[in-house]
Amino acid sequence: IVLPREEYELNVAKFIYDIIVTSLPIRHVHKVNEDGSSECNPEMVKKLSQYLVENEPQGEEGDEIDPRWDKLKSIIGNN
Repeated sequence: IVLPREEYELNVAKFIYDIIVTSLPIRHVHKVNEDGSSECNPEMVKKLSQYLVENEPQGEEGDEIDPRWDKLKSIIGNN
């Protein structure tokens, strides 16, 4: 950092913010007890599971598979 002589203030807020943000973990993982269960709040897990979106099963009736995929699958299978 270069500070000219006529400057009398140095704003370090951005530097402090960057240090704090990069030191935080990307995701929070709860500890696991000796019995293998999570220390998560069971009530909160129950509430969150209500909003869980599951992927739709593939190959449902009425789904047409593009014939080009069959050709690609045969190429992959030859390796």
